[in-house]
Amino acid sequence: MKKTEVEVKCTMNPETAAQLLEDLAKSFREGKLVVQKDTSFVTLIPGSDIQVELAATSKKGKYKLELEMKWREMEALNEDATPAVIVSCEEPCIEEETPNPTDEDENRDDILFRKF
Repeated sequence: MKKTEVEVKCTMNPETAAQLLEDLAKSFREGKLVVQKDTSFVTLIPGSDIQVELAATSKKGKYKLELEMKWREMEALNEDATPAVIVSCEEPCIEEETPNPTDEDENRDDILFRKF
C-alpha cells in the first residue's frame, strides 16, 4: 500500500483552532477521519489502542501544544497502560502537603475538568 500524506501548517485564531479540534474529536467518535487539503486527502480509521503523546510548553511568552496520535489497524486495547492525564481550562491549586484537609478545601467549588 502506498503512503498518503496531508500536512497543513497555518495560523488560526483560538476559535478556529478549537473548531478544528472539535471536528477531529467528532470524526474520531464516528470512527473515520478524512483530512483534506485541496484535492489531496487521507482517510484514517482509528484503531482500538491509540498511542498518545501530549506535550505542553511555556517559555518567555511563547506557548506550544503538541499532540501526536499513532495506532495500527484494530490492535487490542490495553487499558492498564493508560496514564491519568487531565486537560482543563483551570490551573491546579498545588499546595504543600498538609496532614489533614482544611474546611476551606472541603467547601470549595468543584473545578470542571475531563480526566483521560
